[in-house]
Amino acid sequence: MRNVARRHFNNDKFDVFEQDIEHFLETKEAKSKLDIQGSGKRTYKDVLNSTFNLKNVVRIENTSAYDDSISGKGADFSSQTIKGLIEKGKDDASKVLIGLEK
Repeated sequence: MRNVARRHFNNDKFDVFEQDIEHFLETKEAKSKLDIQGSGKRTYKDVLNSTFNLKNVVRIENTSAYDDSISGKGADFSSQTIKGLIEKGKDDASKVLIGLEK
């Protein structure tokens, strides 16, 4: 983020940006339930500096046809279609995750 800002701001504005972003990262409480320091609260800087081990990658794909499929509709971005796709995605994800638990 700093590199992008450096390309778009002159030095004075970049220095202000850098101070603002550092203050934000150090003071803003992140909405994370993990606690690495024992305090129960984490800042965004804590989250960015945390490490984790990725153990498993699960790909969830829509492989089945369903009634409200947008195939062949071109560019149907109606709220009803989008909501249907979101719900279908939640269902697909739930099925995969339940299958992993077994």
